[in-house]
Amino acid sequence: MEQQAIQQPQIPSLPEFSLVRVSQIVQMIPISEATWWRWVREGKVKKGIKLGANVTVWKLADVRDFIEKLAEEPEQQETKRKRGRPPRDPFGRKP
Repeated sequence: MEQQAIQQPQIPSLPEFSLVRVSQIVQMIPISEATWWRWVREGKVKKGIKLGANVTVWKLADVRDFIEKLAEEPEQQETKRKRGRPPRDPFGRKP
């Protein structure tokens, strides 16, 4: 079976020391703002820097590192062994 090519996210050409808001991040990664905030809560993404009561930003370098890690994730998941019960034999044979 032929594998489909995964489209790489468009990362803006900003200086590494730039700060980006969640609205900019979701333009780089095809996710919703709610997903980004959930990943922050779960610790999958580094916490942002609070600039005010309603303004949180992230270092662009950290976001780029996360995107690279995210791009490698499917390859790692394919090599991981699935846990749980082994698949059932369609013919009812026992191992």
